[in-house]
Amino acid sequence: GAGATQNHVHIHAWRQTFRYPVETAPQLQGTEEWSVGECQIQLLDYPASVVKLSSPRQAGSAEETGGVIFALLEAAKIRGGVSWNVVLSRGDAYVFLRSGEKSDAIPGLTIGCAQLMGFWTVDTTAQFDTLRGGAIRDALTDTSVSTAVASEIVSAAVLTTRLLNHCLEDTDHKSS
Repeated sequence: GAGATQNHVHIHAWRQTFRYPVETAPQLQGTEEWSVGECQIQLLDYPASVVKLSSPRQAGSAEETGGVIFALLEAAKIRGGVSWNVVLSRGDAYVFLRSGEKSDAIPGLTIGCAQLMGFWTVDTTAQFDTLRGGAIRDALTDTSVSTAVASEIVSAAVLTTRLLNHCLEDTDHKSS
């Protein structure tokens, strides 16, 4: 399947003292940069399919970003066959769009949030040896949706969020 054997939510939190590789990834060339209000949305040039959401740190931006994240997850759910991981780091949100969590490139290892961000923990020398070379890139690519699917999901989420915001603005104007 595309992800966990059971729908669930779990959260990890830790003190971050370094930048993860995904945090320095540039926008994927040839892709659109979307925006909803102050929230900037980009697909990144990274082995895993990842959407970066950035907003200025001001009143209302967290709510706006949260709304876009919700719309992304709903669009992925409607698309079907897509699981996701959401990571918040240094004020930005990263939504990883996935087709699975295991890859033949790294047998016996699963890919979660830390690995998607670029941090790998191993228990044995054999696992370390497996991760050397291009295995990490291959595994992240194997478990990601295509750029076309990611763009479709982001476009649907942006359109939905913009329409919802427009309807809410109309409702606010009518009630005042």
